[in-house]
Amino acid sequence: MFRCLSGAGNLTKGLAGHFSSQSPLSLLPRDVQRHAASLRGGARGCRAAAEVAAEKKVTSYFNHENMTTHEAMQRQSPPPGPAPGTSQGRLILVDTLALMYRIHFGYGSRARLTAPGGEDTTIVYGMLDVIIRLMEIQPPPTHFAMVVDMAAKTWRHEMYPSYKGQRPAPPEEFHDAGPVLERVFQLMGLPMLGIPGVEADDLIGTFSTRFLDAGGYVVVVSNDKDFFQLLQPGLQMLRPPAKDKSEKTVAGLVPFTEADFSALHGLRADQWVDYLALVGDAADNLPGVKGIGEKGAKELLQQFETLDNILENTDKIKKAKQQNSLRSDEGKDAARLGKMLVSIQKDLDLPSARIHLNEILLQPPSGQQQEALMDLFKQLGFNQHGPRLLNVWKGMAQLC
Repeated sequence: MFRCLSGAGNLTKGLAGHFSSQSPLSLLPRDVQRHAASLRGGARGCRAAAEVAAEKKVTSYFNHENMTTHEAMQRQSPPPGPAPGTSQGRLILVDTLALMYRIHFGYGSRARLTAPGGEDTTIVYGMLDVIIRLMEIQPPPTHFAMVVDMAAKTWRHEMYPSYKGQRPAPPEEFHDAGPVLERVFQLMGLPMLGIPGVEADDLIGTFSTRFLDAGGYVVVVSNDKDFFQLLQPGLQMLRPPAKDKSEKTVAGLVPFTEADFSALHGLRADQWVDYLALVGDAADNLPGVKGIGEKGAKELLQQFETLDNILENTDKIKKAKQQNSLRSDEGKDAARLGKMLVSIQKDLDLPSARIHLNEILLQPPSGQQQEALMDLFKQLGFNQHGPRLLNVWKGMAQLC
């Protein structure tokens, strides 16, 4: 099933999703909302979501129409019961936008691919190659979803207006690739999950947790280090290989587990959020706590275990610079705000994020969809993807 969690109608027509009149902070649990409000303290430059909606229509590279508001969705009821087939099932969640960036810049400007009509097909070709490789993994995935960031501001932007503020606009090629990928995913029968005002990270965190709780196994496909915090038994990542290393790959990607994380960073995966809160995260434009570097943060976490313990025991911190910084209101607020911003939500309180897990079962598309996809591949000049997909679908049909 091809699905946008926003409740969109026809997903391929292409009108922009509008920002909900409800504040993105309202998506958070009430106790977190109160804490967020105390940290914001009426921060200057933080505009209400309704003001943003009135001023600007927000567009997406994956365009959806008829977006329902979060307020309306919160009044719906989740479907009862567990999804069939999730026990011992294998779910792959793809961080779509991150993978698009990786492919776009991986090909560079000299190795672009074009369709017979001259259109740039580099991103579409590369995405398809990775996705088919993932579908070819043995044992095969039972559930699969492409998770997307909708081009709308989130509660993190409202709480911290500079969140990701340093990032340049996405490449122009994304505007052309988005609608084509959307059509391809639809014809392949791949679920495409996205909610305006909600980051893909939080959707991945929520669906991962639900699937693990149902007894399944999860693979997150992304090079985003924020997902390190999700690593645990039953959940691993597949990441792009390092250019200077020869690593064993699966579907051209490198498996990364909880044990791999600990060996690399000397921390537990559940300490990663506290680590980022201390040192900051340049990718998200988070400064961290002044005077706390990577080595110092690891030493503090190895000694005190958690950020809360660090802040409660600043008198026991040996280095004066670290102690003074973490004792100050500025340092404490920076650490607490950073922790909230980098923490991936695992329990989104939105019925649309609690759809039945059988909505993301990986199944062969209809014969009509397959024929339409093969025709589209011919238009794009793709000669290899069709036979590979037909072989994958044949195997899936035999398993069914």
